[in-house]
Amino acid sequence: MTENNLFDDLKNLYNFNTLNLVNKNNLPFLVKYISNEPLNLGIATQLNKYLFWLDRNILKYALYFGLNKNKRYIKYLKITEKEDEYEWLKSYIQELYDWSDKELKLNWNVVKILLQDINFKQELDNKFGFTKEECIKLNIEYKEPVFKKGGLSEWI
Repeated sequence: MTENNLFDDLKNLYNFNTLNLVNKNNLPFLVKYISNEPLNLGIATQLNKYLFWLDRNILKYALYFGLNKNKRYIKYLKITEKEDEYEWLKSYIQELYDWSDKELKLNWNVVKILLQDINFKQELDNKFGFTKEECIKLNIEYKEPVFKKGGLSEWI
């Protein structure tokens, strides 16, 4: 028997004529892989109980006859990471507390709790002078900067 990868074994598992080409050592991985499909979950859980006690040939035939053959390729579940709404604020917090990246990562949960306080947000605004868009993101009132006219002539 030639060495097959898991994808070839999965293709061979759906065809009765090529069932003997399925590598017996890959069967536990195939059972785990087909359990991602809800329609195959019933047969996968039954076979998973007896996976290491059943003869591998019986396991192959049980997989062949129990699989839902309508959906051939099972997509892996993708994990969607939530983007942090305060990601843009990290550089300001690092500058404020003089933290390294590691210190910021360790203390970020505490900073998120502090960001729920309006007074803390206003202190950050006074310190760094956020733009109008940044103030809207923080849900604080935007104050227009006030520039005094006169410049150096007042001092001379």
